[in-house]
Amino acid sequence: MAERKCIYDPLAELMAYYADKTVARVQTDRAALSVEERLKQRIIDGDQIGIDDDLAEAMRSHEPLAIVNTILLDGMKVVGELFGSGQMQLPFVLQSAETMKRAVAYLEPHMEKVEGSARGTMVLATVKGDVHDIGKNLVDIILSNNGYQVVNLGIKIPLEAMLDAAREHNASAIGMSGLLVKSTLVMKENLELMRGRGIDIPVVLGGAALTRRYVEGDLREVYGPNVAYAEDAFAGLHYMERLASGQENWTALERNKSQASEETAAAGDASRDDARRKLVARGSVVIRPAAEEDVERLAELMEVVVDDLRAVDVADLLVVELEESVIGGGRVRPIEGGGAELTNITLMPEQWSAGVGYDLVRALRRHARRNDAETLVFVTCDPNDAELVRFYRTLGFDQVPLDDLRATVAAEKINWCVEQYGREPALFFAKPASALGELPVGSSLETALHLIDEQRRDADHPTSSETFESDAGMRIRRVTSNVARDVPVPPPPFWGSRVVESVRLEKVFEYINEVALFRGQWQVRRGRRSVEEYQRELEGTVRPKFEELKLRAKRENVLTPKVIYGYFPVQSDGDTVIVYRPASLDPAALVAEWPQSGSHRWSREELVEWQRFTFPRQHHGRHLCLADFFRSTASGEFDTMGAQIVTVGERATTYAQELFNAGSYADYLYFHGLGVETAEALAEYWHRSIRIELGIADRDAQDIRRLFAQGYQGSRYSFGYPACPNLEDQQQIFAMLDPSRVGVALSDEWMLEPEQSTSAIVVHHPEAKYFNVREE
Repeated sequence: MAERKCIYDPLAELMAYYADKTVARVQTDRAALSVEERLKQRIIDGDQIGIDDDLAEAMRSHEPLAIVNTILLDGMKVVGELFGSGQMQLPFVLQSAETMKRAVAYLEPHMEKVEGSARGTMVLATVKGDVHDIGKNLVDIILSNNGYQVVNLGIKIPLEAMLDAAREHNASAIGMSGLLVKSTLVMKENLELMRGRGIDIPVVLGGAALTRRYVEGDLREVYGPNVAYAEDAFAGLHYMERLASGQENWTALERNKSQASEETAAAGDASRDDARRKLVARGSVVIRPAAEEDVERLAELMEVVVDDLRAVDVADLLVVELEESVIGGGRVRPIEGGGAELTNITLMPEQWSAGVGYDLVRALRRHARRNDAETLVFVTCDPNDAELVRFYRTLGFDQVPLDDLRATVAAEKINWCVEQYGREPALFFAKPASALGELPVGSSLETALHLIDEQRRDADHPTSSETFESDAGMRIRRVTSNVARDVPVPPPPFWGSRVVESVRLEKVFEYINEVALFRGQWQVRRGRRSVEEYQRELEGTVRPKFEELKLRAKRENVLTPKVIYGYFPVQSDGDTVIVYRPASLDPAALVAEWPQSGSHRWSREELVEWQRFTFPRQHHGRHLCLADFFRSTASGEFDTMGAQIVTVGERATTYAQELFNAGSYADYLYFHGLGVETAEALAEYWHRSIRIELGIADRDAQDIRRLFAQGYQGSRYSFGYPACPNLEDQQQIFAMLDPSRVGVALSDEWMLEPEQSTSAIVVHHPEAKYFNVREE
């Protein structure tokens, strides 16, 4: 009907729509197959039951090593192909790997040990300072069950340990993994050091913060052609397969291929880079025309079949990009006979809340009118979605009845909505370009220039300016946001901090974001399948696994939610938030509840400075900074800031590692994801508790799914994320809360340990939503 996924989770809606439909998973009938075909199919299906009998039968006519290399590995090859084409999801890949491991364990006692029988060796490690190991361990699983030796060093591994292991095991390659942006800088430093020593062993890099452009562009300039980007575990496998055919030949091949690719793509890259520089920017987010290489990612985000999207003219697509990663986009669908629909509008909820949705829809509207300013532009949405209806009206769309003459242009979409959802949509037409101040333009780049001008004069986001005195005693005038500085300050129930160890796990589970769990952590995605096929898998396999894991977590006590939180008097000074403490209180008594009641009104004489947080400010858009959401020192009043650190305990980490070590790979993926998302759910739940204590929870959305899109007053901001990117600020929040009381520590690189923990400052200001800053 319309772009519902912009506002809250599309998967939750999809699951609700199909809630009354049940299906069963179909497996191949192996009764009529030869033993070789049966074993291969067992690997593909991930079926271990009865495999020992098939292996015993196969050994009557095959050597054990031949069974591994010619039968079982063929099955794993098919698994890789199915995964690559989107026909098999990661949990089922891991079930296949479990079956492979079981089969090899059965055959090993019957095989003679042959030196060098492995196809190659990779040393794997999460780089120094990073505690995340799921990506690295998935690579380990895939490689080790495809005939390669893996030396898995663990997390927070310095470069010297990787190089020592590579020498000791005569490794074919080193794999470096890391989740954080900071980890990409560590990888770059490692490559610079290796290049300086004349080391050129092939290196594979993987992690959420990496992009192919960064690795194959910037990092190859640093290290040379022997560095590759692995977007998933199978990319690492393909890399090792190329190495296995001959490292020197591979190096030459990659060098020639890279040079040829750079030459043929130079003109296109130059034009795209030019476009990227000139397009709308909101912090680190840009909106630009789509390129062919964006289509697969867009199809995944839009939840459409990639071949269907490839059939669309790429000139009708725009993408939203954050740090060179596509995070959203939309399509202009030309209507035969005239007119254009804005559709498939997709954006991460936090970016939507930060105002990027406004820019995206405006960009699409201008794009639809790039050749004719009089083009009728329409969009549809759920008529019961008051928030989205208000959004389109604010953007200059008029809602029209379905019997309006103009509605004939949208007849096809209206009929589709009725068939798909059983109700008619709300229909909006964009106001004339002249009324919106949108001039006719002749190209996407000209459109982009108009969008920049529009953002500068955008009435939705005016800015202010202020005069301040610099450290050098000079009076300077700077641009700031126009955030209201006089909103009511809610009194907290207490000052200082509290420890809460009796949090009910069942309550925390209510706040799990199922989309983030199913699609993000477990990587169960629709891919090229139909909606019905995807739903069958969700209802028949994924959701039952979710319920089983929740029961296991409670029964075995492997997730133990604990919270430390508190409230503190603060003021802002420019871009800095100053946290105060009572002057009369002994420092040893600070990490506890303070004697003063929460209703106590502080005087300046009672307080001394305790901690400082200096936050970056946007250079574009609203010129926001987190400090803007608190009363200033000039006001003479004190504001209230919340802070929280939550964890589900160290046992979550050790239990996941036990599953990995035992070869229960699918359960490892499932449980690790559940642990991470339970910590996020606990943070969401406790943020709501803080809003209740502050008396501002009356603005909370009733549907819990809308909370994930900031359907409440204020925000919680975690260090390392766009509005407060400095991880070093964890030190101040640790000083305020002392989370050692619940078993949480800070690593050398300011990461929380155990991994299944989060920290945040909590801001009550009504205008406080997620936003991005870009440091120049």
